[in-house]
Order: sequence, then C-alpha cells, then structure tokens
Amino acid sequence: MASARAGAPLLLRAVGWRQAARGGGRRQRLSTCAASLRPLEANIRLGLQARLAGLQQWTEGPPRVAVAGRHSAEFAAALRAARAAGAVAVPVDARRCGQDDLMERFAEAQVQMAVTAGAPGAEAATVQEAARLLAAPTASARALHGEGLGAAAPATPEGEPSCDAPPLLLFSTRPDNHVARAAEVPHRAVSARVAAAMRLWGFTEGDTVLSLGLPADEPASIVDTLEAPLAAGARVTIPELGHAAEGEVWDMWAALLAEEEATVLFVASEWCQKLLLAHTKLAGSVRAELATRWAKRPFRHTVAIAPRGTALSVDLSDRWAKAFGCPLTWHFSCAEAGALLTVRSSAEGPEAWAHEGRCAEGLTWRVEDDELWVSGDSLFERYHGRPRSTEEAFRAEDGFCRTFHRVAAGSGPDGLLPLPALAEVELEKLTDSAMYKGPETRIGPGMMPTWKVKKVPIRVYDTWRTAWGGLDVTKKTTTVHKLYLPKYKKRRKL
Repeated sequence: MASARAGAPLLLRAVGWRQAARGGGRRQRLSTCAASLRPLEANIRLGLQARLAGLQQWTEGPPRVAVAGRHSAEFAAALRAARAAGAVAVPVDARRCGQDDLMERFAEAQVQMAVTAGAPGAEAATVQEAARLLAAPTASARALHGEGLGAAAPATPEGEPSCDAPPLLLFSTRPDNHVARAAEVPHRAVSARVAAAMRLWGFTEGDTVLSLGLPADEPASIVDTLEAPLAAGARVTIPELGHAAEGEVWDMWAALLAEEEATVLFVASEWCQKLLLAHTKLAGSVRAELATRWAKRPFRHTVAIAPRGTALSVDLSDRWAKAFGCPLTWHFSCAEAGALLTVRSSAEGPEAWAHEGRCAEGLTWRVEDDELWVSGDSLFERYHGRPRSTEEAFRAEDGFCRTFHRVAAGSGPDGLLPLPALAEVELEKLTDSAMYKGPETRIGPGMMPTWKVKKVPIRVYDTWRTAWGGLDVTKKTTTVHKLYLPKYKKRRKL
C-alpha cells in the first residue's frame, strides 16, 4: 500500500488544486489525546485565572467567558480551561458568525470576557471588535498559555471540574425562526451526556476519531467528538482546513488519505454531498488505495452531524456507503441543548438508532423492546424529535406514544439529559410570539393614513392587506371595519 505521504501529492494533482497557488502553506493535522491536551489546558487556565481576578470584583456569581474560534484541539483546551477556572464557558463558532451575530450572542449570554482559540487572524479580529463594542476584554488562547507558563503552579491538585462547577452555556437555534438562544447545561448533565456518547459510539483507547468541518459550538461537536473520546483515552484528529470552500473539501480528502488509523469519522452534514462529488474527481489509483485500506480497516462509524429539521437523503446514504465502505449515521442536534436523535441508514431505510434526552416534566415513560414510549397530557406540545407521524405512533388503548427511539444499552431515560422545563417552554413561546409580531410601527404627523370603511357580508371571509399586516374579517354585516391605507388589495373569496 502506498504511504500517505506519497498519496497526498497524487491526490492534489488529480484534482488540479494547489495550496501554494492560494497563498497557503502545508495544512496541519492537529492530533491530540487527553494526556497531551492537559498541559495546554492547565497553562491556559492559569493565565485565565489571572485575567478573571480583576473581573470578579465587579460581578456577582461566576464570570461568563466566551470561547470563540474553530473546532480544534486549542478550542477544546480553552473551553476546558474556562470551566476549570470557575467560569461559565460559552462556546461560539467564529467561522459561522459575523460581527453582528457575535454581538447578539455575547449580549444574549451576558459575556464578560472573550477568548479566541483556533481562529484565523480575520476571524479573531472580528471577535475582538464585537467584544470591544460590548466593553468586554479579549485574549487569545496562545497569549493565556504564555502567561500561564510564567505563573506559579496552583496549590490545589488538577483534575476534572467538580459536580458543583459552573455550567456550560450552549446556544440552540430553532429551525423556524433561526434565532440562537442561550441555555445553561449543568456539569452533571454534561457528564451524563459524555457517558451516553461513550456507550453510543463505543469509544476505546485504540480509537482515532477524525472530525471534518464541524461547527465549534454544537453540543455534538463538544461532547461526542471531543469530550467523550478524550475521556475514553482515544485520540482526536482535527485537520486545519483552508479558508476557501473549494480548498476545504480537498483538505478533508487529504486528511482522510493521511489518517490511516482513523476508526470513527464525524463530518458536518453540509459537507457530505461535496465530499462525494469530489470523490468522483479523484484519480483512479487514489480511489483504489482508499478502497483497499477501508476494506482491510473499515470505519466503525461514519457520522453526519446535522441540525434539527434536516431531511434524510436515502440516495446520499447509498452513495456514501459505496464510497466509504461504511453506512452513514445521521446525528441530529435538536433545538434543546443536549437533546439528540440518531438515525442510522440500513437496507430497510433510515431507522431511529438512539435517543438522548429525558421526557419532559409531566410525562411518564416506559421501555418496551429497548424502545422509548411516553405518555401524558402535554405529550404533543412538549415531546420533541418524533421521526414519524403522531397518528402512526400513538396507541389509543393506553395513551402511550411510540417514539421509535432506541434506548442506549445499560441506561434508561432518567440517566440522560432533561428536556427544557415548563417555564423555559413558556418563555420560548412568548419570545417567538413577540418576534413574530415585531416592533410597533410609529406613525408621524406626516404619515397619517386616510380611512377606508367597508361593510362585509356574512359568510364572506376577506383579508385586506395593508402596510402593517393583515386583518381577517369574519363577522356580520352590521360590523364596520376601519382599514389603513387607501390602496388595498382584496384576496379571493372563500
């Protein structure tokens, strides 16, 4: 078998792409394990504690530190260091957020300090400017590491955060309004999620986990691809990608070619189609080398991290299995921080493979044939992530609903993460309602509209559009309605 060093140039020649032509040097493969990550984490923690000492005298409770950057080992070390320093860590993907988005997230999370980790110069400058506009100090993880090298060693022994450690502050985005909201996840819930991910993917010390193009602030990216394999003693490899979309996909294939020992592959769902398209452009000898390697040492899992609401593509899953020699598993990150649904492709089609998350308050649950069933008055408003229709899943005789979610072996729903409490759900509804209505439109003296009076006969349901929205008229002929704007458009009668 040809070596990775000999195959990588052939790969680049086959696709006709040159990193040197784009001004970039040789990309790095950042491979790490818990033992090699611990010194970097400890030094960043010491440097961060010195910075936070000046902030704690002006704030009540633990400070909130945003760790902004790209998915990398440096990002993982900074996130762990912030939690170990007694701060509420707020992971933010600087690659996907512009300055306005960063300011909104920093304001939502009430961030008091921002740390850049694994971000290129332009993205780091955007983070610094967003934090400056909110009067929050910034520092890079490398600068904190240098400050920690010269600091005195702490008297307390190093270790994992205790059970009463500050929580993680994770952002979740609803697919209907695309607005990110912050939700606190306590340390015990993070630990439970790590244990569930270790059981789900079966991480061992001999594993090498390869992550491609993942967002830095997704719960699955933090737990399933970093914390869980590191806790199991596995190695994590995160290649440094280019800055252009055309170059990134070839960086990913170069990493796949170079990482011969990879056993588990995590990739953002948005890159699956691009990877398959690039696979057809590879040289025949490179495809043959990859097929031979994966036949001898196949991937145990190839996982697509997908946002909630992503439609499954059976055709893509079939093409993926032929190209990579391993079925594609879809790992969905729901709107609630920590609630996950995993769907795996099979010969019979997509099937729910595992569900992570406790039933909401007021619901009862039971396990039948390793599947989760739930029941309760608020079932249809509170339970999230049903992959099939309610009519098909509901059993009228006992009121239980089949979720089609298999429970991980050795654990029940009570050992996994909770869904949001009732107060959080009500707050979410109120927020969505306020955002839907929008701000009130103020009318100045020069903008006063003329009135239009219209009598509406019974059983005729007309909608009159104005510049401020719509009005449904459903009452009797005696009712007179005043409508803004002399120019209106009448819709069809029902």
